Amino acid sequence: MLSKRQEQITLAFCWSHVRRKFFDLADKWPVTTEVLQRFADIYAIESEVRGTKPIPLLR
Repeated sequence: MLSKRQEQITLAFCWSHVRRKFFDLADKWPVTTEVLQRFADIYAIESEVRGTKPIPLLR
């Protein structure tokens, strides 16, 4: 049985480590080119917004 503290832990994966697995498969699995491009797109957006203030939600 997990303690209450352990039940509250959310597993988070590092994008860099996930990306690396796709990079390792690039020559064996053609779809990885598309996956790696999407990672590049995400990284570009992240770079652009880093340091900016969040936009407040409109309710």
